[in-house]
Amino acid sequence: MSTSKFVRKEGDVIRHNLGWTLFMLAYLVVIAVAFYLLRPASMTLGHG
Repeated sequence: MSTSKFVRKEGDVIRHNLGWTLFMLAYLVVIAVAFYLLRPASMTLGHG
């Protein structure tokens, strides 16, 4: 999406995308928590 028509209206662009940004963040957090609960060993950095 081009934002050239939103010059000096950057706040409108951010406000429009904020909902989807928060939704995607929550989605990724849920996936991370699910992995942590189901496979705790997969969340470690070591090979243990």
